Amino acid sequence: MIIFNKNAASVNPLNYADNEVKDLGNEVKKLCFVIGSLERGGTETHLKRVLPLLDRRRFKPSIFCFVRKGELASALEEKGVKVFEPVLFSSLTKHSALFKPLLLVASIFSFISYLLRNKPDVVHFFLPASYLLLGPISLLHKKSKKLMSRRSLNVYQQKYPAFIRGIELWLHQRMHGVIGNSQQVVNELKADEGVPTNKLHLIYNGITVRESSLSQREQIRVSLNIPPDRLVMTIVANLIPYKGHLDLLNACGQLPTRDWILLIVGHDSSSIQGELEHLVEQNNLQDCVHFLGVRNDVTDIWASSDIGLLVSHEEGFSNAVLEGMAANLPMIVTSVGGNAEAVLDGETGLVVPPHSPEDLANAMKKLLKDNVLRHSMGKRAGQRVRQCFSMESCIEGYEALYNQLFLEN
Repeated sequence: MIIFNKNAASVNPLNYADNEVKDLGNEVKKLCFVIGSLERGGTETHLKRVLPLLDRRRFKPSIFCFVRKGELASALEEKGVKVFEPVLFSSLTKHSALFKPLLLVASIFSFISYLLRNKPDVVHFFLPASYLLLGPISLLHKKSKKLMSRRSLNVYQQKYPAFIRGIELWLHQRMHGVIGNSQQVVNELKADEGVPTNKLHLIYNGITVRESSLSQREQIRVSLNIPPDRLVMTIVANLIPYKGHLDLLNACGQLPTRDWILLIVGHDSSSIQGELEHLVEQNNLQDCVHFLGVRNDVTDIWASSDIGLLVSHEEGFSNAVLEGMAANLPMIVTSVGGNAEAVLDGETGLVVPPHSPEDLANAMKKLLKDNVLRHSMGKRAGQRVRQCFSMESCIEGYEALYNQLFLEN
């Protein structure tokens, strides 16, 4: 396994000489990224951040969305990344339930047409649905290198029939590379799914750090109607059961004081906000808990906060954790996926078991009452994210992997 992160402790460098990279020639390599859509989400936001920063002298990225473009597509297209969707989508989308089989067929044939017309050098799959549906089709285009990025633990496979898992394992053996965004994900791919070590790669998510001044922080808090004497805890996660919002609200109900504010940022993807609001009322937390919905100023919200939270039951490697750390916040996270790889327990934040409101409440109490600990952990969190999870390191990881694929010809 090669770890594409020059700041990680266990890096295996690629040892590319300058002339080896130049030997790739002047031809710009076409990269095709495949995903369901570019609706707002962690993976989609990751692609929005990464693709425009790839070196255009060597790589020309485009995205094939097998369902629809989605709200983030325009931001990518403005930066010169072409986004494609099935040709029949716009005419059938109003009747998607009735025409769902036809839409799947349209997606497959549109993808075949895309491959024939654009002849990508690399086809890179993100998220299981794109991999399972179009991975087998991509094998017909023999000249392109095939990659798959896994960005979550494989617990999702439990809801699939056994033959679907079989297809995924079959595809793994035919990929030129399989990428995990945390060591935990990579370990599962190797131990549970049999991906050969020489095909496995670890590329951590990266983030661009934007500094906020004290005056900006105060302006943001005023705009959100946050009293100056309140400590602010923030969670940025779509409202999905596995993100642990119920655990979080139950933990908040155990806090002895009400001198804090909890900001919940995220789309009500699973229609559970009503249930969460009912729990807020049961715990008499109406003055403390604020549902902000989808926001375009998440960086500003992090900057207005004192403690960051991510309390998922399952996770790959969270952008939200890095965003909180980049705002110099101590993070309280659950010990799932790559959370403990980003947050060092007792140094840059606190790591607690999932499904445990009591442990979560104890961690929150610890940071809420100790200003010195909160600030020292936050400072170390900011230093860690800048040293180990920069966007530059992430981009270098992808570019090094693509270079490796072409040098293997």
